[in-house]
Amino acid sequence: MNNFHKAIIGLLALFFGISVYFYFMLPDTIITHWGIDGQPNGWAGSAEGLFILPVVSLVIIVLFRLFASIDPIASTNPRFHRLFDWFSIYFVGFMLYLQIWVIAANSGVAVNMNQVLAPAMAVLFYSVGALIENAPRNWFMGIRTPWTISSDTVWIKTNRLGGKVFKIFGILCLPGIFFEFPFIVWAVLGLATASLWLVAYSYLEFRREKKRS
Repeated sequence: MNNFHKAIIGLLALFFGISVYFYFMLPDTIITHWGIDGQPNGWAGSAEGLFILPVVSLVIIVLFRLFASIDPIASTNPRFHRLFDWFSIYFVGFMLYLQIWVIAANSGVAVNMNQVLAPAMAVLFYSVGALIENAPRNWFMGIRTPWTISSDTVWIKTNRLGGKVFKIFGILCLPGIFFEFPFIVWAVLGLATASLWLVAYSYLEFRREKKRS
């Protein structure tokens, strides 16, 4: 077990520990969902509301590790596993950050969820961009299309470009820290549109490579 694995286990243990601690302090029904205006619009029982995020995080991390271990291309690549470990830490940290604000909102703290999510989304998008820029070709992490999987050159070009796109949209989330306008929503929609463009870009690069060869 390396230091990354210890850090991930420590974050998950902290996640569950905080959830158990506040389970006995919060009301039986808590806010679990916020609308595009940053205001509450969904509620659930305290057990469901407090434990859904840590349980989902644990399940996803276990599935991540399973998929990474059976990747037929990159499972034996140490660089892939190092990047994957970083991604796991970012993911659990992001979910833990969400949980802290869910608890705060249900403890009487006035919270506009769009504003408190903005820095977390900015860090998450930027971190994902940095990861996929450097990820070796694999079936698990990065921009995976039939054309990137089929060519190292297309993989590198598409994922380096995609990494820059993710970083840009991460930066575009930052104004949401200071304004109630839902910058995050527009950043997510823009990123979804850009992702379709990156799929087309990978196809065109693959065609160019075939013509050159």
